[in-house]
Amino acid sequence: MKLAGGIGLIGVALFMLLGVFNMDADVGFGATVGAFLVAVVIPAVCGLVLIRSHQQSGKKLDHSRNILKQKTLEAEILNLAGKKNGKLTVVEVVREFAVDTVFAIDALDSLHE
Repeated sequence: MKLAGGIGLIGVALFMLLGVFNMDADVGFGATVGAFLVAVVIPAVCGLVLIRSHQQSGKKLDHSRNILKQKTLEAEILNLAGKKNGKLTVVEVVREFAVDTVFAIDALDSLHE
């Protein structure tokens, strides 16, 4: 929704830019600059802010997913450690949960701290 709104506002700004260039009215310089700011600059800036916000929310979602994945793996590791008298190796974690070795080492290290 943010992306569509941002693109729409930029489209409005471009359309209004055409109108500012084709303006035939004999108004002062201040009125022309004011119209340009209100009709072109403000919608364009708001559109860019919405698009940027859309991109940032995607990054936050990926980060949250990674944290959830890490916490879930840690809980499963603790469950497995309980079954094996509290002793696990990286190989056992990788084999049991089919995760990357680096991810398994990070999970074990975070539980060890």
